[in-house]
Amino acid sequence: MRRVLWNTLAILFILPLLITAISCTKTVYVGETPTPATQHGSTVWDVQWQAVTSGYELSGTIATQQFPATFHYNWGKGAVYANYSDWIGFAATATIKVQRPSSSSVSFQVGSDDGTRLYIDDSLVISNWRTGGYQTQSGSAYLSPGFHTLRIEYFENVSTAEVSFSCDSDVLQW
Repeated sequence: MRRVLWNTLAILFILPLLITAISCTKTVYVGETPTPATQHGSTVWDVQWQAVTSGYELSGTIATQQFPATFHYNWGKGAVYANYSDWIGFAATATIKVQRPSSSSVSFQVGSDDGTRLYIDDSLVISNWRTGGYQTQSGSAYLSPGFHTLRIEYFENVSTAEVSFSCDSDVLQW
């Protein structure tokens, strides 16, 4: 009698738990980096507008906004942000995802009037930190598969203002 009762309990309670546990098993692939919860499948720049010191350094956040994955802004001699047309800059960060099967070179291009710097995972890749007219500079980096953080610093001294960014498009969407 006890054996029949035990078998009945096992069938009614334990078997469904086992089936649920088996069906909830998740396969994890070694080396796979999950998409961060804040990412929605495409690169967006988080921009912090800042004042620029006389030594051309960024100082104090004025406001924040977002830029698209690639951009080219030419403000000429007009306002760059709010009522700032000179002595303004930004520090912007974005996430890219390299989905190529092995470490490969990714190309980047940054343009500016006046200065820009591009960092990838905190390593300086392009430096054009100077005053002067619009210039573009290109660079590349060997990046492993997975997520990488980009940071651009930009400053506008006086007169015309312009800034741009582009890179291999396959790392901007996932």
